[in-house]
Amino acid sequence: MTKQLVKKLSASSIGVDVKAAKAEPQEAYTIIGYADGIETGSHATNGEWTKLKGNFEATNSKTGEVFVSTAAFLPSVVNGLVAAAIKEGGTVKFAYRIGTKPNGTAIGYEYTVSELIEAEPIDVIEEIRASAGLTALEAPKRTAKK
Repeated sequence: MTKQLVKKLSASSIGVDVKAAKAEPQEAYTIIGYADGIETGSHATNGEWTKLKGNFEATNSKTGEVFVSTAAFLPSVVNGLVAAAIKEGGTVKFAYRIGTKPNGTAIGYEYTVSELIEAEPIDVIEEIRASAGLTALEAPKRTAKK
């Protein structure tokens, strides 16, 4: 399937069915990627927000559509964890399965999150080096001048 480039990954841009979310539990999407920065701000209607910056891919669980972006908004419970890890260690890799289930709030649903891999700081260059089967180059040895 073709990957669709989008400005940001969010439940809305991935196509989560809000009506279905209010009616019964559902698997909504899977998101994988790495985050290496954050941007914060506030919105008059939605309040404070934190956007993750990096490289992300999400797959809609119902349609199979695949979306890619350099910006992502995760459900708050994991968005905060990833943002905190970025502040502590730089680049963070993660993979989550996101679902929804009805609840008694005004919104009518809440997100569920299953961690597919543990979100953890990574050294991107070292991961690329390992994937390519390369070893770190040693610095050239200097010889003493005579």
